[in-house]
Amino acid sequence: MAIFITEEMLGKPCSPFLKHASHAVMFERDGKFAEAVMSWEAAAPHADKDIDRVWADDRRAFCNSALARGWGQQYAGI
Repeated sequence: MAIFITEEMLGKPCSPFLKHASHAVMFERDGKFAEAVMSWEAAAPHADKDIDRVWADDRRAFCNSALARGWGQQYAGI
């Protein structure tokens, strides 16, 4: 699943899943993996499709792994 979100799209009406998932994507992009974990955790219960829930769970796991490896904001934008 790919989410193509721009800053302008944030805050516009959408499903609760997409709202949390789009914030998570922006946090990941910015190297804010702790915030992304929380957003993916918030998105998962709102998934209408099993594949979306699995995607949210997998992204949360990836972000937790990134945190454990010391990845993060200091590398954003490089």
